[in-house]
Amino acid sequence: MIMVIIMRTMIFGAGTDLGVHIDGANLGPVQLLNDIKTFYQGETYLLERDTDIIKSRNLSDRRKNEYEIEKFNSTLYKVMVDKIKCVGISDTHGLLPADLPPGDLLFIAGDISPLD
Repeated sequence: MIMVIIMRTMIFGAGTDLGVHIDGANLGPVQLLNDIKTFYQGETYLLERDTDIIKSRNLSDRRKNEYEIEKFNSTLYKVMVDKIKCVGISDTHGLLPADLPPGDLLFIAGDISPLD
């Protein structure tokens, strides 16, 4: 018996330097995705901060750009939820169901060891 597992891979690049004191912290994901283009065959998604946002330069402001960062995080979360289909099973007691629905990520919870 030969089993072929086809995996769908995704890399999400998300960068913003709104909350840090170092300019250019948002360039890491951009460079990473550029570097892997020649060999990576999966999906990529790059989310960058809106360039119209003015970055707070106040070093003592611990809540700087809080609204913009929350908006950025919410957008990233929505994109990931839309792109990744999660499937969950529990209480399998050592048996993996043959009729699992298709999905990108499988969560196995609960009692997974056999009953005997």
